[in-house]
Amino acid sequence: MKIIVLMKQVANKDAVLRIGSDEKWINETDIAHQTNESDGYALEEALRMKEAKGEGEVVVCSLGPQSAKTVIKDALARGADRAIHVLVDDSKELSPHQIAKAIADAIREENADLVFTGLQS
Repeated sequence: MKIIVLMKQVANKDAVLRIGSDEKWINETDIAHQTNESDGYALEEALRMKEAKGEGEVVVCSLGPQSAKTVIKDALARGADRAIHVLVDDSKELSPHQIAKAIADAIREENADLVFTGLQS
């Protein structure tokens, strides 16, 4: 069984958010990031399913800038077998449809049996 888990890098939940000078988005230069908490739960469940079956593969997919590699490294350290990084410098420039299409295109060839997501990704 091949399970894909979508994971996202988000601002640390304790981060102080300040509006950027363009007044359109937050200033991200001083913000610490972490893995979206609910995505971590999705990964945990995928790993449990793999262990229960005694076989399979868990592949993590994350869309984001270079800094999203921390999410990928965290997932691999937790037990994911492989990762796909859809490199996008500024996802704010993409519509939700474009983001969904980029992720779908990246994972389509994996022929996954199951795709897990967290919330609000």
